[in-house]
Amino acid sequence: MKNFKKFKYYINLLIFILIIISILSVINLLFTLQPIINKVILLTSTMIFILIQNIKIGKRTEEKAYQKGLVKGLFTVLFLYLLSIITFSIKITTNRIIYYIIIILTCILGHVIGINKRNSNH
Repeated sequence: MKNFKKFKYYINLLIFILIIISILSVINLLFTLQPIINKVILLTSTMIFILIQNIKIGKRTEEKAYQKGLVKGLFTVLFLYLLSIITFSIKITTNRIIYYIIIILTCILGHVIGINKRNSNH
């Protein structure tokens, strides 16, 4: 059960991404959207999800929010990269590197906000 709690974040992230991709697929069937719009919607929704999740995790963090956020961000990027390998999009581009940097910064920001919210409640 303890191991499940460690992977709960990544399982939730995977489920969230699958739901967003499904919704975007249905929207693309009904309306023709530009690929850049799909990418922006996916990035924005993923960032919001990651930020909210990391704020929750950050509230339970005792100290070193930057460090914990960086570690969580690196693991999240590794998880997303492994997903991209599974979907056969292995090529690393500048856009993908920027995407991964944004994800890491979002994780750090979420932890910092979470630890500050926890400290302001006491």
